Amino acid sequence: MPDLSPTDTQRLADWLGSHDEKCPVCSYSLRALTRPACPECGAALRLCVFSPNLSLGPWFVGVVSLSLGLGFDGVVSVLVIAVIIYDQLYEHGRMSGFFAFMFVVFAAAAAICAVALAWAFWRRRLWTRLPLRRQWLLAAAIFLVTGAGHVLLGLFVRLILK
Repeated sequence: MPDLSPTDTQRLADWLGSHDEKCPVCSYSLRALTRPACPECGAALRLCVFSPNLSLGPWFVGVVSLSLGLGFDGVVSVLVIAVIIYDQLYEHGRMSGFFAFMFVVFAAAAAICAVALAWAFWRRRLWTRLPLRRQWLLAAAIFLVTGAGHVLLGLFVRLILK
């Protein structure tokens, strides 16, 4: 953090002289603070503008949901490729058609998660412009759609294996 000018330090002291604020690190009362550091924990302080829209929680939930889907689908795709190679080498391709189909299904699911994950990164600024409640709704929708999609994919695979 850059050093605060005497004017910035004075503004912080003026603000805390008339407002009951707590240290964001240790929750110690900062009323009548005279220097830009918490007297309890020593954390550096500065007066700034903040937006609750910048909460990382909802975006993190959405990104982790998509990442888990991508990771699962990617691992399954690699395992299916390994089975296809084994089938070609040792079983003379008896099951390759079925496993190729399974590879396409899981690779497509991985691609969908990858595109959605890329969208989440590219549109991060658009995401933060949404009100916090809408961010959480979007994160919940991503979580539920990703989870439901994988449950349906599992049921589909189970149906095919019967």
